[in-house]
Amino acid sequence: MSKKVIVTTIASTFLSSILFFGNLSNAQDSSVAVAESTIKEVVSSPDNYEGKKITVEGEVSRLKFTKSITGKPYTIFELADTSKNIINVYAEGHLDIERGKKLRIHGKFSTEKNYFLFKFKNVVKAKTFEILG
Repeated sequence: MSKKVIVTTIASTFLSSILFFGNLSNAQDSSVAVAESTIKEVVSSPDNYEGKKITVEGEVSRLKFTKSITGKPYTIFELADTSKNIINVYAEGHLDIERGKKLRIHGKFSTEKNYFLFKFKNVVKAKTFEILG
């Protein structure tokens, strides 16, 4: 097994083992106050959104369905706007989505997440989502 495969496997396992998810559904929870924002606004001024609940819309890219070391399924993907600004998203379970679908994501934003040897910027821990098209 190559070093790259080993490191990727270790990182994926570590990432999945430290993620703690709430319940995820494809219906908006009206009791949750969120900031409606564009992906461009968020990535242009990420510190303004740190730790806040946000809602963004974009197209799914770089989609990956995987499982934690304990077997718990989760989904990781990028959400991009029409100008190719990107927010990284992770969610509990294997979401019924596919690359190219347009989504509205509701969740908590972090400017940076460190997982083992990897650092991810502009991350949303998805709480709910809606398929737009």
